[in-house]
Amino acid sequence: MSALVLDAGALLAVERGDREMAARLRIAQQRDIGLRSNAVVVAQVWRDGAACAARFPSGESVTAG
Repeated sequence: MSALVLDAGALLAVERGDREMAARLRIAQQRDIGLRSNAVVVAQVWRDGAACAARFPSGESVTAG
């Protein structure tokens, strides 16, 4: 797998601090799997991007495309 595509539900889970989603993101990071979403989903879910981004594993980012 080259990328894990995050939908609105996944981003909301990150925002809530969901442990299962955090585990999935850590596994993706360990396996060097990129995170993907699209700008519409990100804009729909996140109002305070800095606070939400802080919940991702360190050094990990989401690429919109």
